[in-house]
Amino acid sequence: MSGSQPAFRWDRDGLSAYTYDIIGEGDNESRAYNLNKYVRFDQNGIYGRLDGDENNDILYSSVDNIMTNAPFALTWKGFALNGNGNAVRITNTDDI
Repeated sequence: MSGSQPAFRWDRDGLSAYTYDIIGEGDNESRAYNLNKYVRFDQNGIYGRLDGDENNDILYSSVDNIMTNAPFALTWKGFALNGNGNAVRITNTDDI
């Protein structure tokens, strides 16, 4: 990480930490950021997005959608781990 190539952004969407790939080596090294693959902290909570598909923004537009679709989420409704058709939820209404 360096100040010349930040991997974090704080904007209207919240505070986001983006993933990146390193391209090249040595002095020719650069980073290619994927703005659709991130960990975000916003008014909904803290959650991750790994699909990288910019057309799926609706999946992350509400707390309910985040709890269902994010690989991991800590929101006002509880904690969720989602993956490969399996899910673990700890909520204020439906504990494990």
